[in-house]
Amino acid sequence: MCQLLQTNQLSFFYMNNSFTFEKSFLPPMISVLNSDYWNTVMANYDEKKHLETIYAVLDYIKPGISQKSLDAERTKYTLSHGSIQMNLEIADNEYRINAPFLRIPARSLIPLMRQVAEINFGTLVLAQIVIEGTDIYFRYNSPLELCEPYKLYRVLEEICIQADANDDVFIDKFGAQRFSVMDVVPFSPEEVDKAYEKYQQFLNEALAYIDYFESKRMEYFGWDALYLAFTRIDYYMRPQGVLKSEVEKAVKDLNSSAQMPEKLQKGRSTVQKMLQMDKQKFAESLYQSKEFISEKPKYEITGVQDYLNKSYNTARDERSKRDYIGSTLSLLCGIYGLMYYYNIPQTTHDILTDGLGRANNRAWADASDALWNTYESVMNQNQKTASASGLRDI
Repeated sequence: MCQLLQTNQLSFFYMNNSFTFEKSFLPPMISVLNSDYWNTVMANYDEKKHLETIYAVLDYIKPGISQKSLDAERTKYTLSHGSIQMNLEIADNEYRINAPFLRIPARSLIPLMRQVAEINFGTLVLAQIVIEGTDIYFRYNSPLELCEPYKLYRVLEEICIQADANDDVFIDKFGAQRFSVMDVVPFSPEEVDKAYEKYQQFLNEALAYIDYFESKRMEYFGWDALYLAFTRIDYYMRPQGVLKSEVEKAVKDLNSSAQMPEKLQKGRSTVQKMLQMDKQKFAESLYQSKEFISEKPKYEITGVQDYLNKSYNTARDERSKRDYIGSTLSLLCGIYGLMYYYNIPQTTHDILTDGLGRANNRAWADASDALWNTYESVMNQNQKTASASGLRDI
């Protein structure tokens, strides 16, 4: 009888209320790209000032870093990103990037080589992974005269992001070892406890919403419930390591070209699998690390508005039909998707999280109204009010 009462209460809750929200205890991710400097970068390249172009790209990424060379001639640099140290050397009319990645046990070399081949031919565009003995490196070489700024930026970005995306997976799967100790700040025990509680809550909420939507023959709304579970985890605790890879794969699967029933079934299975992750394993993915290049490109307010425009228009149509569940889900997915994929101006971030707070656990119609007003505020922003010194994704 008690179990029946709990089930009925849960059904009543999910039938009448939108998703819960709690503001993340982590600060928003802020890129330090010096966007105003990009004109200088391009001017150097157009004038065939090759060394100056490389220095300018470095200073575009992090102001002043070109002065922090390892030698007086400014030809050697070590650029740190998480557990990776990229070595940039300029010599013999070339620039060379060499990033020691991982050490692999000999017994794991064959299966790992298959994985490396998949990354080299299916993921990497500019850099390549090279295996020497039992050591793995990311490498890229180019004549100095071909230091096209976009290409140089992208290869540095590619190495940072792909190394960060694969190191913990290789360690977990193949028993790999790092070349150097990660420069990270682990979550406190209290933060781990809170994050684990929210992690389980987000996943369990998704399953409950899916069951409710299916009972009302609105099963395709289960996609939204799954998407919100994964993107809320990313927003609230910004996982690293294995958990980050799990979240990224789950979101990618939801956005695949598979048929909707297949995506829903796969998503449900992923949620159930993620719920089985023990707390110690979970805690290993919770830390903050230093970044050289942010994995998320920056959107100015015009980019934010363009991104949100689809969900804005969809919700407008749904609200005109008094479909408050549909409109709430459209607006929520727009906001969480934006924060999942991009760094956004601080003012815009504050408006969005304030709106999520006002829609927290509200009746569907009230949640739809709160989120709609939030979108209206963002859509009415201009560049000056959004950010005084915004960045742009080159």
